[in-house]
Amino acid sequence: MLSLTIICVDKLREPYLRAAAAEYEKRLGGYCRLRTVEVQDDAGILAALPPRAYKVALCIEGRQLSSEELAERDALRREYLDEWRKGAIEVLENTYVQTPDGKKHKLRRKDEK
Repeated sequence: MLSLTIICVDKLREPYLRAAAAEYEKRLGGYCRLRTVEVQDDAGILAALPPRAYKVALCIEGRQLSSEELAERDALRREYLDEWRKGAIEVLENTYVQTPDGKKHKLRRKDEK
């Protein structure tokens, strides 16, 4: 199950905001493990991050991407990952393992015998 951690600087003071946050937590509870962490200042954010977390920063001054911008970003991401995979495969295909007796053997794929 997906785990989500929301890290907030300071506490929600308004009762209607606390009620809204509790309602969202209740609704999301069936789909993920949701944890809300409130920190005192910006320095506490890094300490509260779970290890190996995928981080998304939200900012009130930020702007939403249009559908075209999202599609362009996704296409660029796919292109980058495809190129990275090709490069990694090329490196692995040209990698040799040297045994203690000095013989070199081409690195084999896991599915090869």
